[in-house]
Amino acid sequence: MERGISETPVTLLICTENYTKKADTRHPGGVGYETILSAHEYSRRTEKERARFIPIIRDNGLPPGLKLPKYLGGSVYIDMSGDDWRAEPMTRLIQAIERFG
Repeated sequence: MERGISETPVTLLICTENYTKKADTRHPGGVGYETILSAHEYSRRTEKERARFIPIIRDNGLPPGLKLPKYLGGSVYIDMSGDDWRAEPMTRLIQAIERFG
């Protein structure tokens, strides 16, 4: 995971409510460890390179502004929480990934 997150051209972050809460508290285990690695990689990148971290909102009932882990700040995200996630949100996701392909 350590090598993968630094070498992969794109990192998708599926930000469910549970994931975001665990990430913000650095919950011990999988999400906490992943967050430490991701936050480190994110912080050492330029603003342009940070776009390779693509947050996706799913099953997240947190208020606006709190749906992403704190280290992502005000990052642009793709909201795939609605019933139409296969339409416009999927197109946006594909376009975001293709920028780094």
